[in-house]
Amino acid sequence: MKKILNRLTLLFYKVTGLGKEFKFTLKKNQPTYYIVRRNIRWGIAGFFSNYLYAISHITYAKEQGYIPVVDMENFKTLYSEKKPINGKKNVWEYYFSNNGISTKKAYASKNFILSDGFNQKPGYKLYIETNKVCDINRDIYKKTESLSKEYYTINKTLLTKFENLRNELFSDKSICGLHYRGTDKITPPKGHRYTPDISNFISAVKEIIKNHKVDILFICTDEEDFIDIMSNEFKNLTIKSTQSFRLNSNDHTGVHYAKPVNARKNHYYLLGEEVLCDTYLLSKCDYLICGHSNVSIAAMFMNGDTYKEKIIIDSGDVKQN
Repeated sequence: MKKILNRLTLLFYKVTGLGKEFKFTLKKNQPTYYIVRRNIRWGIAGFFSNYLYAISHITYAKEQGYIPVVDMENFKTLYSEKKPINGKKNVWEYYFSNNGISTKKAYASKNFILSDGFNQKPGYKLYIETNKVCDINRDIYKKTESLSKEYYTINKTLLTKFENLRNELFSDKSICGLHYRGTDKITPPKGHRYTPDISNFISAVKEIIKNHKVDILFICTDEEDFIDIMSNEFKNLTIKSTQSFRLNSNDHTGVHYAKPVNARKNHYYLLGEEVLCDTYLLSKCDYLICGHSNVSIAAMFMNGDTYKEKIIIDSGDVKQN
């Protein structure tokens, strides 16, 4: 009976407000939890779309004096696994901190707010768009700095793993990081931008190596073919990349939707770990080349926007239909 009641309660929470912010504040003079949810979108959006969404709501919640808790347990994502990962059912906690507060505790408090379920919090978006260029919003970044250790620090196990890989790939060399988003952005869905032509990325690399000493070109991409193209173009540079799951240039599915030919255990969790690792390594580079991408914005955020130089390539137009 209790399980049925809990399921009905959760269903009520999911449909309440149809994605609009909704308050359940039944106890006076008690802390109010702010539950970051994303109706439907959690489950169809890429890793860093969800990440940036969550950060905007966390920042807003803290400014209002609420206690933010990200719920990717009851509101599923593309990265949700059927069985717990390292004892965690909440996807956010696969990778990041939730300040030690469980979703169960937040709901049980009877004093909580369900966030808007669709959009980044207005006024708290971590990036800005000028013409066709997407760059970090420095005013919002300043507000997020003090929150990172509590709410979106990469967990210690993954951080150690990423740092070990960084030392293996980079050593103490001068690194130019490049992010290229192919696959589904070659023929994007309505409302999304086309990826810039590869020739623009080649020109940007040439500009960086003309002006700076570069030992390694680190490539973060969802397309295996792009790595081959850049390796052939820049034979005098050391090209580095991770072993992340990628597609070829003929597949426009979107790497976060695609399934591997040979199923691997915890594939969806690993997709999240791999893109997080790639972005973390991108944030540790000296220079950045990128287009319009949530991965690029997240890398700038993790980097503190302290790259020696960055080239943000004008993205293609927004697809209209």
